[in-house]
Amino acid sequence: MLERDELLELAETYDESPRYLSVYSDPTVRTNESALYRRASDISKALRERRDLRDPFEKNLERAMDLLKGRSTPTAVFVSVENGFERVFELGASAGTSMVVDSSPYILPLLTYNEEYETYIVVYIDENHARLSIVEGEMIAGRRELSESIFHHHKKGGWSQMRYQRNRDIELKHFFKDVEDALDEMVGKTEVRRIIVTGPGIAREVFVGSLPQDLSRRVIGTFPVSGDASDSEVLERATEMFFETEAIEEREAVEALVSAILKGDAAVYGIKETYRATEAGRSDLIVVAMGLRVPGWKCEKDRIVSFDSAECPNCGSECLNVDLVEELAEKAVEMRTALEFVKEQPSLDELGGVGALLRY
Repeated sequence: MLERDELLELAETYDESPRYLSVYSDPTVRTNESALYRRASDISKALRERRDLRDPFEKNLERAMDLLKGRSTPTAVFVSVENGFERVFELGASAGTSMVVDSSPYILPLLTYNEEYETYIVVYIDENHARLSIVEGEMIAGRRELSESIFHHHKKGGWSQMRYQRNRDIELKHFFKDVEDALDEMVGKTEVRRIIVTGPGIAREVFVGSLPQDLSRRVIGTFPVSGDASDSEVLERATEMFFETEAIEEREAVEALVSAILKGDAAVYGIKETYRATEAGRSDLIVVAMGLRVPGWKCEKDRIVSFDSAECPNCGSECLNVDLVEELAEKAVEMRTALEFVKEQPSLDELGGVGALLRY
């Protein structure tokens, strides 16, 4: 998952002419290389009569392919040799395979990936051991382990047994506090919104019940696993729970938008109205149907988006064809506005596939 500052830099990077190359590569897909080759060929043909753009493209392509060489995981590359700009992001899951030439980095797939594969933490805990894993996409990106020797068996009875149990409870409480501190530190560094807790026995429930409010509100669920469960087993079940929560949040976001529109509260829908509200700093949460594309125009000189005409409303020059959803996404990043990409929500489709809850 990319940091907000990284996304903001990409959204604000710009040239008056299309001199930025964006490449999304997924070498785990058999057709990845051939798909990129076809895109490069199509772009070269389209620029055959535009030497001023063809030469920069060829330089950018050569550099992008060098940066992708030898990589075995999904990767996004953004290059403009003339502007001395290159950024490489290895992703925890696929953002598809694509190649785009534009006046700025093409970040819509990256934003979709960032929202779809939000970083979260999986905590495995029993009475002696804890394993805290940072999950990005479909892989474990970081881990911390803690252990404590706490006795489980005591044969003596009476006061000795009671004293033993009391001491054991104190040790267990101290251990859980150490795990809590480690989790709090990890959350502070990653700013994750979601935590999943797993493990055998009742330790996971006791641990969750002992967490302070700031951490407990991030816990989206728990599930039991055996003490010898593999990483792949834990990750598979955690991913399923994560996406179930994501689907609920998507549905709730659409329901909130529809409800606001029905009540006449602060909300807009449709690409034009949503973009204008976002540009004015009024949008609080933008809801977009996954895969939505809306054709429009943009004057690269004045950086003005046009919804109804290929002529710039400011300078009168001819605008370039753009995807208005991409423009909206870039504007949302610039304005620090939250984005929610949703799947299979017919009520949102009826509203043009996009809308926003407003601050005012």
